[in-house]
Amino acid sequence: MYDYQALSAVESAMDYFTAQQRNRLPRDFKLEGSAFYTNENIIDNINALMKILAVEHEQNPALTEVFTIGDVIEGLKTVKSSIGKWTKMNGRKGYLNYISNFFL
Repeated sequence: MYDYQALSAVESAMDYFTAQQRNRLPRDFKLEGSAFYTNENIIDNINALMKILAVEHEQNPALTEVFTIGDVIEGLKTVKSSIGKWTKMNGRKGYLNYISNFFL
């Protein structure tokens, strides 16, 4: 996988959540291979996390924060920016090499 595939997956996820926010259908990005599966994982994991946080917030509002779709979009914009930065600094796998330092 290369940074451009991760970028495509993030842009597609951004469009998915923007479409939800605006009550429209998401565009078809025609992602292939790793980018398709990465996009599906991003969307599934964010949706799962939002559900977990909503349940936790219902149980204990003082200790948890509810995240909106707007918050998710802003977070994905930050990731998109980071991909651009690390790709520019370290080549076509710069971002992926950078984030690999945070995983076991």
